[in-house]
Amino acid sequence: MAFVCDAHVHLYLGYDLVPALRAASTRLDLLFREACGDLSAQPVRICCLAERFDCHYFRDLREGRLSLNAAGAQCRPCAEDGGLCLTFADGEQLILIAGRQINTVERLEVIALGASPEIADHALSFGAAAAAIRDAGGIPVINWAPGKWFFSRGRLVRQIIDSSDRLPVVLCDTTLRPDIWPEPLLMRYGAKNGVKIIAGSDPLPLPGEELRIGTYGIAGIGSFDASRPVSALKEILLQSSGDYRIAGRRSSALAVMNRIFLYSLEKRRSKKKTAL
Repeated sequence: MAFVCDAHVHLYLGYDLVPALRAASTRLDLLFREACGDLSAQPVRICCLAERFDCHYFRDLREGRLSLNAAGAQCRPCAEDGGLCLTFADGEQLILIAGRQINTVERLEVIALGASPEIADHALSFGAAAAAIRDAGGIPVINWAPGKWFFSRGRLVRQIIDSSDRLPVVLCDTTLRPDIWPEPLLMRYGAKNGVKIIAGSDPLPLPGEELRIGTYGIAGIGSFDASRPVSALKEILLQSSGDYRIAGRRSSALAVMNRIFLYSLEKRRSKKKTAL
């Protein structure tokens, strides 16, 4: 079965959750058509969460502390751990896959794809964080972010790529890499060394950023098992034969600068409120 996936999705307070995810489902369909050109296939739509330390939407939905019924959607666990199936009022479905964003001691941004280990930011080295992610059943994903793959951190990413035959990792591109920015050398190096490259929207905690969900991701046509979407996605990312394409668009350079500027202003406001 076909699939389409935004591999880096944040859900933040302030997002109108059900409308945002229903719209993301439609955008994922468009992403699939663009990537695969198949107008007849009905792909499995997936959003891989990258929840930071203060966000627990996946846990709250799974355990029933958060209900979407009043907003016109139903949520049920998938047949395997790490996945939730949302069914909207019009019958369309979207799979949410568990995932947490972790900042390591080296200030690398790592995503636990398919698992939700509770790891405090800046508490573990990359090696220790990656081991904890694997122990929890997830895949360590190193997220591209502005400035985070340079100098000592860039050397570390290269070392991780060099050891990826023993300790598999995945690299993730995002819409925060401007569309005029060429493919990072480490991403190219990783691809040459058999490391899978995925992509996601990486929305920021700002009004309107939820509209980016589903605009950048991966899509493929093949033997994707819709009854076990978490395992199926992991297999695609860990097997050399896993076939998919990156699809969608990243932000323009001006849009990236504006997004980062507004985010920095919001962080300053939050710090001032906390200090008062």
